[in-house]
Amino acid sequence: MSKAKISVIVPIYNVEKYLNRCVDSILAQTLTDIEIILVDDGSPDGCGKICDEYAEKDGRVKVVHKKNGGLSSARNAGLDVAEGEYISFLDSDDWLENDGLRKLYNKATETNVDFVRFRPYKANWPNLPELAPYTDGTPCELRPGYYDRNDIEREVLVRVLTTNSMTLGPTVSACMALYKSSFIRENNLRFDEEIKNSEDVIFSAQVAYCANSFYYIEEAGIYCYFYNETSISKGFKPDRFEKLKNLSYACEKLFAGRDNGFYDKQLAILRWYIILNCISERDKLPSFKEKRRHCLNIVNDPFAKKIKLKLSELNVPLKMKLLMICVKLKLVTIIALV
Repeated sequence: MSKAKISVIVPIYNVEKYLNRCVDSILAQTLTDIEIILVDDGSPDGCGKICDEYAEKDGRVKVVHKKNGGLSSARNAGLDVAEGEYISFLDSDDWLENDGLRKLYNKATETNVDFVRFRPYKANWPNLPELAPYTDGTPCELRPGYYDRNDIEREVLVRVLTTNSMTLGPTVSACMALYKSSFIRENNLRFDEEIKNSEDVIFSAQVAYCANSFYYIEEAGIYCYFYNETSISKGFKPDRFEKLKNLSYACEKLFAGRDNGFYDKQLAILRWYIILNCISERDKLPSFKEKRRHCLNIVNDPFAKKIKLKLSELNVPLKMKLLMICVKLKLVTIIALV
């Protein structure tokens, strides 16, 4: 039996409500020479049984049942058994359009790049029209087309972690790309299982750092990114700051001082991004007292004291700069109110 063209890795945890839609969208692909790897990450609901039922019905489906270890662990478990020429990651509450994988595979084989990047579409997002193109509203977009190594260094690595506009880099999200399997293996690209929040940041940065080429397409009809209010990325999480600090430390371990300090400014911006992002979580708390306590814990943390970055180096609104000054001065009451 010949090797599948694409291995689609789906990490699964507590998504019984959406799992059929996700898997059915893969089975309905016009590119049929694929393998579907369903990783049941110790899901407490009926997901494990649903996965096994799919495997019984279709020989292209592989199921991995494992103890819960988080998204990174589940994706790595999928990588361990993937045998396709290319690798795709699909979140279990999202879905693919019928011709999505064929479009990606055709572009990947036509250009022979290390990975193909694409823009997904949003589904069920508040205050947005259905299937609006995904954008974070920042100037970190990619130009469509082919990127060689010089292009990557000039246009991507200069902002691969963060941008001067206080956003994450332009290649974040493992789900928004199709990767050549040999590229993943040869560069030993894995997800850091110690990182439990924003796992894609460090993985995607390493992908861009290692790549000799990639292609970015704007074409519609590939991936639908569903807004799931109950997903692990939504809602207030009291341990989120600690988890994101670990992300920053891991990025610093990998990139600090690399290429003569080329990434140091991006790492400093990443610290500010994490601080401000976690402070914004105050809006999910019900009382001013809780908001103030939340902000106080952040500004008093040593993590917030060691940022060597002039605010003049950032291209952010005045309101954000004023908030950053309040953080530096520990004006907690103001921070909790604004």
